Amino acid sequence: MGLVIATLTAYGGGIFPAILLGGPSNIVATDWAVPFMVVAWLVTSAPQVCAVLRSPLGRYIVSVGFEFTRLYVVLGGANRAHATLPPPRHYPVNTVGPLICGTLGGCGGGILPATLFAPPFWGVPFSGGLNWAMKVAGLYSLWVQFSTRDPTAKPLVAAAGLGNELHAQALGLVALAVVLPTLSVACGVEPLGPPLTKALAKAGHFG
Repeated sequence: MGLVIATLTAYGGGIFPAILLGGPSNIVATDWAVPFMVVAWLVTSAPQVCAVLRSPLGRYIVSVGFEFTRLYVVLGGANRAHATLPPPRHYPVNTVGPLICGTLGGCGGGILPATLFAPPFWGVPFSGGLNWAMKVAGLYSLWVQFSTRDPTAKPLVAAAGLGNELHAQALGLVALAVVLPTLSVACGVEPLGPPLTKALAKAGHFG
């Protein structure tokens, strides 16, 4: 059952950019996606691994790793939108499409109704992970758009010393994927709400 749920819930927010843009999602366009999920499920189902993941350090590592993955998907959704959608007549680049695709892709299963999840994950997207997932994905989408794509805002970001697009992307990545989970674990400071693994722990689903 755990493997089935892991596979089904992987068809979450990450597939929406492809659907909206009329292309195949990585989950069906690549041969490695489902086998990789099977391997991940087998590894994380081992009692020794579960014990490590439930430790404070383990939860922190999972939080940071999950956010790195989330922001990678945000970047992929936004880039796909830019490559697919023509710019509007009134502006050199498309703005709304990349923001929507980046946010929907990065929010993951947080966009799905809780009723689509079987126990013990019932209610987690709304009660535990939705706020964090949507806020982080939305913020990173905004940051990537206006720091690396937007012709009006990009020069201002470059003037602040972030003229290299990779450096700008990395700054947003570190701020949202490392600094925020660290503040939550070390100081209890959570301006965007608890990170995903901490929310799951509070809901009694993790640890």
